[in-house]
Amino acid sequence: MGKSLWFALLLLVASACGDPLFFAQVSEPKICIQAVNETVPAAPAGVGPAQVTWQGSFDLSQVPGNGDSDTTGTVTILSLEIDSTTDMSGVTQVAVDLPTIVTSGDYIDYTVPSPLADPNSILMTPTVPNVNLLSALTNGGTLPYGITLTGTPPTQAWQANVTACLSVNVEVNLLKASK
Repeated sequence: MGKSLWFALLLLVASACGDPLFFAQVSEPKICIQAVNETVPAAPAGVGPAQVTWQGSFDLSQVPGNGDSDTTGTVTILSLEIDSTTDMSGVTQVAVDLPTIVTSGDYIDYTVPSPLADPNSILMTPTVPNVNLLSALTNGGTLPYGITLTGTPPTQAWQANVTACLSVNVEVNLLKASK
């Protein structure tokens, strides 16, 4: 028998043992994705405590298994950071809503630390641990979010970079992903 026939036979035998050659296991403790220059609406001036809400979405195309419905495993968010040149020190609370993933309440909450480390940056960690965001990865590859700032946010529209850091542990079907 020729070498290529032996190789093909070896692949067939190996695939009968649970497809070990056709799946890839990817585990990454931290992949960060950034939405750059998100426009945040102005808070009403002179009203005291106010709320400002805006929506956006993260493009998950950089995450292994993106768009592949045969991807299994977990994708969980580790942190979310809002970073701007605008002073956000008047923001006392931040709530993040992931409407397609978590339908009962906010996923991430933030209360301003005392003392304030950086008035231009807000770092948040999840209040709901281990929510699996895999469906956002396999259903279109975007993760929509809504962010609500409470307190005295800036009274003029401003720009922010929003960074989400994800933890990924997935298995990808290489045969289907390569098509």
